[in-house]
Amino acid sequence: MFVQGTMDVIENKQKTKAVLLQELIALRSRITELNQAEERLKYILTTSPVTIYTCEVGGNWAATFISENIRNQFAYEPNQFLEDHNFWVAHIHPDDREHVLAGLSRLFRDDFHVHEYRFLHKDGSYRWVHDESRLIRDEQDEPLECIGCWTDITEHKRLEQKVLQSEEQYRTLVECAGESIATINESGVFLFINKMGAKELGGKPEDYVGKTIWDLFPKEIADRQAASVREVINTEQGMNQVVLTELRGQPRWYNNTLEPLRDDSGKVTAALVIARDIHTLKQAEEELDRYRERMARAEELASLGTLSATVAHELTQPLTVIRLLIENALTKLEATSSPETVAKRLKDSLTEVSNITSIVERFRNFARRSSEEIVREIELGVVGERVVKLLNESARRARITLHLNGMDKLPFVYLNEKDMEQLFFALADNAVQAADGKKSRQLIINGAVKNEYIELWFSDNCGGIAPENIDKIFEPFFTTKPKGQGTGLGLCVVQSIVSRAGGNIRVESKFGEGSTFFVTLPINKSTRS
Repeated sequence: MFVQGTMDVIENKQKTKAVLLQELIALRSRITELNQAEERLKYILTTSPVTIYTCEVGGNWAATFISENIRNQFAYEPNQFLEDHNFWVAHIHPDDREHVLAGLSRLFRDDFHVHEYRFLHKDGSYRWVHDESRLIRDEQDEPLECIGCWTDITEHKRLEQKVLQSEEQYRTLVECAGESIATINESGVFLFINKMGAKELGGKPEDYVGKTIWDLFPKEIADRQAASVREVINTEQGMNQVVLTELRGQPRWYNNTLEPLRDDSGKVTAALVIARDIHTLKQAEEELDRYRERMARAEELASLGTLSATVAHELTQPLTVIRLLIENALTKLEATSSPETVAKRLKDSLTEVSNITSIVERFRNFARRSSEEIVREIELGVVGERVVKLLNESARRARITLHLNGMDKLPFVYLNEKDMEQLFFALADNAVQAADGKKSRQLIINGAVKNEYIELWFSDNCGGIAPENIDKIFEPFFTTKPKGQGTGLGLCVVQSIVSRAGGNIRVESKFGEGSTFFVTLPINKSTRS
């Protein structure tokens, strides 16, 4: 029995030793794993762009731990936070400090808080951090400590600010643009409209967002506009159109540019519409067309007058000869015993020659009266401004600028206003048509008083007149323009106007550079011829 008991004790001791050895091996393995985990954690905390920290709850929220990569982010040593309990709070930007502490205080209620603020770098600059804080509680649900992580978001903030500035610039550009700008979807609903567009409609942007085209325009116009929007969306191609619309009951011309507008996925969902009010320009173009028609009519009349004068001049001489021959024949017949019927027929012929002479004289009078108008006191500066304004758009397209110098200082003149309009228009329009649009040109109209006359200079740099044409430019029907683009009577009419006014006109030109027309006009009626 004793031996047996002794053997049992030895066996139990061996079992216990084996168990202890196994537990020791397992413990050592766990220690190894813990060491490895600690090393991994240390590596993560050192290399991560995120700084991990723990701090006391309440008071000055003194740091109890901070990861070593604080050196990489802010160039501080971790012990600076641990040794100085005010270090963290003291380095928060003064403007942000109050709201950061207030946010931490809310941890007691929410257990979690996210905030962004500026923290002082060792180099003296402030960097933006994204701070996520979480409250750790003990088993009794009492606050134990705060754990959190910092992320440097300075570059993100810089880009965000750049985007905001860019958005603000585009917003300012859109809102301050002189055009109406809107986005409209396929159903004709306004998704956006700028202040100018809303003002044109008579309200504010918020009055129209969400409304349809049919809410704002008559059905016929709305149908046409909606069709254009759908075409741009479906074809994904922009368009430009000049349309007559109706705005608050009044017809108005607009130049509309429509472009497809894509969402984040690249799908076209709406059309961007930029509407430029060209009503005044359109009216000016129509007025210019009417003025050109009047000028063409004046040139036609001048043409007819010139033709009449030419025909009258050519017929006068042979008619005079015929009349003299008949008169001589009658004188000789009266001295003879010729039949009375012969003399009578010659007298009748003489009467018809007189009738023809009267008709020719009427042609000559028509040539004199074809452009006669009322003569009165006028301001040449006002006439010049009116013509320049009329030609502004044509000049812009031809890349020529029109300048008036000294015209406001000229005295009143006693002349025909319509004639002066034709004079200014013909000479200015000649320069506009001579500009090729390939480079910038200019026409300068100067005026000055010399003795009892006003002198005008129409000077341009539009290439000048070829030497072989310089002596022909005032001849009727002479033109260097392509067939069908000119009557060749403009300068002939100008010369006729100046002559009737008692003045004169001449031209100086340097081929390849430009021309200057010199016009002299009398100031008073007494100096008119």
